[in-house]
Amino acid sequence: MLTTNFNFHLRTVAKSLWVSQNGENLEIVTDSDNYVKLTKQDSENLYEVLIGEKLIK
Repeated sequence: MLTTNFNFHLRTVAKSLWVSQNGENLEIVTDSDNYVKLTKQDSENLYEVLIGEKLIK
């Protein structure tokens, strides 16, 4: 299981990104504790763009 968390700023709003416990989805959280769980396909695409590797399950 991947345990790496990523923090980044987008449009001056702090975000956190992590891999869900099942290892199939990425979740994005704002400073205000709002979050979105990406679809499996979107998670795979974004992970590959950001990390340059396939999302390992």
